[in-house]
Amino acid sequence: MLPLIIVSKDQKNISRFIKKFIEENSFSAPFVFEIRPVKEEISINQIRELKHDLIISEKNKRLIIFYNFDKSGLDTQNALLKILEELVEKNQFLLMAANAEKIIPTIHSRSKLIKIDKAEFQPTLDKDWQKLVQTIVLAKNLDFLTEAKVNVTTKEQALICLNRFLVFFKNELNNNVDRLPIIVKIIKKIFLLMNLLENNNLNPQLTVDELLIFIWKRYNVSVRS
Repeated sequence: MLPLIIVSKDQKNISRFIKKFIEENSFSAPFVFEIRPVKEEISINQIRELKHDLIISEKNKRLIIFYNFDKSGLDTQNALLKILEELVEKNQFLLMAANAEKIIPTIHSRSKLIKIDKAEFQPTLDKDWQKLVQTIVLAKNLDFLTEAKVNVTTKEQALICLNRFLVFFKNELNNNVDRLPIIVKIIKKIFLLMNLLENNNLNPQLTVDELLIFIWKRYNVSVRS
């Protein structure tokens, strides 16, 4: 089951959403796991205990709800990422968050983002990033590599940057059908680079540059052909 990141700053909205979700999807009470922060954040030990519970085979589908997941540390989020990679077949994960930006990009890439506050339903793609993609697509040379938005120094910054492009091109899947083959190739490239960056000692800036050049080449080859 596809994990869901549920974004809201209103606890009443969160409670209503969870209640409705449980009812509509017929989750039985014994198979609903609620994980709340200990003190200020969810601990890595809570993730380990959850994994132990989920490894036990169960015919019934299970719902795992994380409250305030955006307050979890990097180690905790990476530990959950391993579970999301292995144990999603009969397990539905809900990650409740007030600020989705604090959830690591590799979890975002495996999840669907749902914003439930009324003010949040409008499209949230950053217009500056849309302009940046257009700059890359229409560029005559590689000057776009010096754009401030794509200058990074750490792995975390690079992953956030890659995720921005992932969000943009996922949206383009529905909005730009004529370019579908190009968009699919770019999304696959982003996933590949995110995985390599997460698990290998790659240079963050060179990884981002590789994606930018890949995007530029894909569109320019298409135009020439």
